[in-house]
Amino acid sequence: MMPTPSARLICSGLRDLGLSHENVMDVILAAAAHCFFSMTLDALGVRLDPGHRDLEPRLRQALVVDRPIAVDLRSSAHRHERSSPPGTGSRPARRSGHSE
Repeated sequence: MMPTPSARLICSGLRDLGLSHENVMDVILAAAAHCFFSMTLDALGVRLDPGHRDLEPRLRQALVVDRPIAVDLRSSAHRHERSSPPGTGSRPARRSGHSE
């Protein structure tokens, strides 16, 4: 099996940054796992675990990539939202194509 021109370019770019062959493989496997995870969430129509909110902001942005994070049903903020009069609390945006 021959790597595609774009794969060769990506790998050579990573090697130019000083990554070893093993490090390049780690990057490839991490990217594949992230892609699988994201596609699984999309296919199931679910949101990310509320624990993602606790991550350092730059790491969270890299992992979440603008995906909605679920509301923690145990948090006091959510209990306050639920006790607000109808139409006054903030509600999570509905995802298109997702039926409730």
